[in-house]
Parts: sequence; structure tokens; C-alpha cells
Amino acid sequence: MSLSKAISRRLGGSVAGLLLLGLSLAGCGFQPLYGAHTIHTDADLAGIRVDPIHERAGQLLEIALRDGFNPENIGVEARSVLVVILGESVGDFAIRSDGTTSRQIYNLTAAFKLTDLKTHKLLLEGHSRSNNSYDVAENEYSVVVARDSAEKRAVRQLSDDIRARVAMFFRQKQTGS
Repeated sequence: MSLSKAISRRLGGSVAGLLLLGLSLAGCGFQPLYGAHTIHTDADLAGIRVDPIHERAGQLLEIALRDGFNPENIGVEARSVLVVILGESVGDFAIRSDGTTSRQIYNLTAAFKLTDLKTHKLLLEGHSRSNNSYDVAENEYSVVVARDSAEKRAVRQLSDDIRARVAMFFRQKQTGS
């Protein structure tokens, strides 16, 4: 037997095995955590109306949630409403030897409720939290920029968490588990 035939026979078996493994994983709903993802808008997610959220962080979170639930901006009638109540705080995290603050922590918490618009039945409720710290320098502008960056990171983390929980709720509802 030639070397090329032996290699092709060997690879053919492993390729077929990999193909079977890939097909079986696709059938169970497996999706890779990392890598390229295609944007898929679920009608249930696109049909969520996000109520206005107060303060700057709330407005950023509202926009992030709306864009996350319906990234393709398809026209779907609202079927449910998401109400989010935010709480934010800033505290000293590290203190210099002279007693001044060198690092602060920005806490953003969200309590959310998803309600069906027709039946007014509570579908899902939960809490989410994000903590981000930033340096406190002598330059006030750098502190403002660092706090702004911490706020945006916190909003992105809350948005991702809430969106994942809501998507999981609808997925479990569809599969009946």
C-alpha cells in the first residue's frame, strides 16, 4: 500500500469521525462560546419593549438592551415589556499612605422584570450586578474619564447578563424544559 493511500485512509476515517461529532453537537444546540457568531434575531427578543431607565447609566443600558434584543431593527409588535431599576454607587477601594483615595469602585446594580403585555403575567425577574474599579489621579479630568469608562463597562456587563438571562428564558420556554 502506498503512503498516500495510507494517509488518505487514515484521514478519511478521522474526518468522518469529526463530521459525525460536529453534527451531533449541532443537533444538541451547542454553540461555541468564542469565535465568529452570526447575528440571529429571535422574534421573542425583538418583541421586547424596554421601558425608559432614568439617569445616564440607565439611558446607556436602555439603548444597549434595545440594540441587543433587536440588532437588525426588525419591525415586530411588542409582546412583552422589560422594566429595569438601577442603583449605582461609588466607594473608595484603595487608600494611599497619606489618607487620600487612589482607587475607587463603581457599583451598578439592576433589578429587572419581564412582563407579558397581553396577560400582564410576570415572565421573569432577576438581579444583576457589576463592579468596576478605576484609578483616582491628581488630574480631575483623568478621574472623570476613568469613571466614565467604568460606567460604560458596567452597563455593557449588565446588558450582556440581562440579555443572556432573557434569551435563556425564551429558549427554555420554546424547548419546554
